[in-house]
Amino acid sequence: MRTPAEIASELERVKALHAKDQDAEALAACEALAASLPPSLGDEERFPVLWQLADLRSHAEDHEGAVAAYVACAPLLERLGKHRGKVVSGNNRGYHLGMLERKDEALAALREAREAARLVGQPMLLRAYAALAYWHQHWGESDEAESAARVAVQQARVWADPGELGATLVQLGRILAKTARTDRALLHFTEGVPLLEQAGRPDAAEARKELTALGTVPPGAR
Repeated sequence: MRTPAEIASELERVKALHAKDQDAEALAACEALAASLPPSLGDEERFPVLWQLADLRSHAEDHEGAVAAYVACAPLLERLGKHRGKVVSGNNRGYHLGMLERKDEALAALREAREAARLVGQPMLLRAYAALAYWHQHWGESDEAESAARVAVQQARVWADPGELGATLVQLGRILAKTARTDRALLHFTEGVPLLEQAGRPDAAEARKELTALGTVPPGAR
């Protein structure tokens, strides 16, 4: 049976492998470490191992495995009072469940993340709304997508980070571009793209292409 010191040492080895992009080795080592944890191990020592496992499965796009790992972390997150972790868990479970096309479960997880983010604040709260907007749009729920995206923009304006505001404006623009309101979409792209460029965001170039494709803002557009 491993001692807490041995567990901590092995976890550091797993993290080092991950840092060197040796993800297959890191995941295999972490799986073995998690399976070997003694039942008597305390929450403080158990949680980092299970959280690392969830992160590695998520990184590997193992959707089923990542969901299971984050679910296993849930009681520990609760007992340890890790509110930020609850947001990450909800958003990541929402993503993986969405990729599995498990719509109801995905949206429930994303709403869970949104509520947890209220205790954490920005930028996690606005990102939780942005995630909801993305998946509502993915499933063709345009009204729900627009509503969540507008809240994300409002939150980003208050947060006043150029990159976050630019990203939310472009997301809202993309949602509106799928409807007949291309003039409104242009307004949001026109405001958002320069903010992405100012912040040096890697998605700025693609957003600039989308703005160019949409054209120019018509006179009198709102």
